[in-house]
Amino acid sequence: MKNVLKILMLSIFVLVLLVGCQSKEKQLDDEDNNQKESSEDGVDVEKESDSKENESDSNEKEKEALEEEANALALDFSLSDGRGNTVDLGDYKDKFVFLNFFTTWCGYCMEEMPEFQSVYNQYKDDVEIIIVNVNFDPGEKSVDKVVEWYEEEGYTFPMLIDEDGEQTKAFYPYVTGYPTTFVYAKGGNYLGYISGGLNEESMKEIIEKYMDK
Repeated sequence: MKNVLKILMLSIFVLVLLVGCQSKEKQLDDEDNNQKESSEDGVDVEKESDSKENESDSNEKEKEALEEEANALALDFSLSDGRGNTVDLGDYKDKFVFLNFFTTWCGYCMEEMPEFQSVYNQYKDDVEIIIVNVNFDPGEKSVDKVVEWYEEEGYTFPMLIDEDGEQTKAFYPYVTGYPTTFVYAKGGNYLGYISGGLNEESMKEIIEKYMDK
């Protein structure tokens, strides 16, 4: 059941990524159909023009919505690492980034951490895995306890702490549960997100498929 869930989450991610491509393909198909109808059936030019204008408006609105989403989820914020240092997420834009929101009481979150470490060890020259502890969650441990957990586990990928929840809330409505992972191409371009746990195999597939997007 767990593997099915993880495969499903990857499928959702791919669906999020392909929304723009599907819209573009649909637009091209519609234009071809309009041209055929015009030549074969003598479709009224004004009516066809109105249809294209409506389609153009729809595509423009979709484009604006996607741009708004990408801007809202941009890697342009800073958080504490819980040990007295402030980390600017913009410093990681030269890498392919997994940005993961988690809590230590979340079972799926804890299960994917060793998977993160394995992927990080293999791809750390090109891929950054950043975990953000949602510390304002009522059930979460204190910052000191979370840092203690992180150090005891020996994880080497960066961990940041969102103490007041400001950054996590900025990612609403996408962070509706834990874990939630956002994915960015090199240059900081937002690609999509995954709700639910990830494993090493799924992460490698995402990296290999979208590294150069």
